[in-house]
Amino acid sequence: MTTSDRFVLLDALRALALMGVCFANLEWFTGYRLVPEALAAHWPLVDKVTVQLSKLFVDGKAFGLFSLLFGVGFAVQLHRSEARGTDGARFFARRLGILLLFGAVHALLLWYGDILQWYALVGFALLLFRHYSDRALLRWGVGLSLTGLVVNLGWQQLVPALPPAIHDAQMAHFVRIFAGPSYGATLVANWDMFWEDQVLGWGPPVAGCWILARLLLGYCFGRWAMRTGFFQQPAAYARPLRRLFGWALAVGLAGGLLRRAVDLPLLAHHPNLAGYLVLMSKGLRDPAALALSVAYAAGFGLLALRARWATALGVLAPMGQMALTNYLVQTLVGLWLCYGYGWGLGLIGHIGPFASVGVCAAEVLAQLAFSHWWMRRFRFGPAEWLWRSLSYGHWQPLRRPVPALVAVD
Repeated sequence: MTTSDRFVLLDALRALALMGVCFANLEWFTGYRLVPEALAAHWPLVDKVTVQLSKLFVDGKAFGLFSLLFGVGFAVQLHRSEARGTDGARFFARRLGILLLFGAVHALLLWYGDILQWYALVGFALLLFRHYSDRALLRWGVGLSLTGLVVNLGWQQLVPALPPAIHDAQMAHFVRIFAGPSYGATLVANWDMFWEDQVLGWGPPVAGCWILARLLLGYCFGRWAMRTGFFQQPAAYARPLRRLFGWALAVGLAGGLLRRAVDLPLLAHHPNLAGYLVLMSKGLRDPAALALSVAYAAGFGLLALRARWATALGVLAPMGQMALTNYLVQTLVGLWLCYGYGWGLGLIGHIGPFASVGVCAAEVLAQLAFSHWWMRRFRFGPAEWLWRSLSYGHWQPLRRPVPALVAVD
């Protein structure tokens, strides 16, 4: 599946990842991820089920898919640069520097949940692996993913969580500020949440291991795909793709269901058993999420082998071509809908998990329609055009050329 110099399957996968990111981020914008467990226990059943399904199929998986695609994109860029005889690594480093700037502005001035900065920072480390063999990349990718488990447990011991009462009071304070009319107060609270969530909560060492693992695995696959012509002839690899899908889906679902089992109230009556299962759950968290991300990618690849499905997946491609623009617009929509400053509606705390599904669906459909309209007229999305222009050092042509009219005698 190709269109000129783009791979439609990759663009469709980016759109799928964006859909997951949209819902995952709405969990934070709407504030229900900040609600104390005692209050969440009184939610309607439909909201509780929505949360559990989100944790099983969305949380960490959309992020993982995006990370894998980032690595694949690096491989595609390097391959094309080498074909042109240019220094692809230097150009990629320049793009990462600009992406880091975008991410810093996004995180510090708009929303603490930015992911762009992590991709940019860890992406520089990816450059060190560009000459490694496929086998070495696989070993490093799997090894870093497993190392992240140990680092995560160590980070939690080094930076213990706040006592529940203090944490709940702090989150309630943030919700009140975000719903209020003051951008200044929101900005300070945003910085505090950035520190609590991105630095203390996740931890740079943990994020570095897990993101780099995915980038390396994506880069390994992308380099193999460009070398073998997988994107041009995916049908030739249908059997290994089915095998990969089956194993990744089995591992991802098994790990995810085990993690969900820890939440069962029954385990509260067996504290010793619950402790072991919680430790096991944390050990399976990253591998299970990574496996399900791989399953999504492989599943899309299998669907692309069917003509009818390939056409349907192609409908998603324009949204994926504008991935950076759509990601940033999702933040603006979330701020307008849930925060109280400016023209914001201040609905944080008033949109439950199940209602968020409808909000996400409406937003995705609107973005899909707008992406089709925009990409028919322009070469790149607005943010992509700015990123590309700054990377090349001069303004890039934006509008698509108008087809010349042919005179008929």
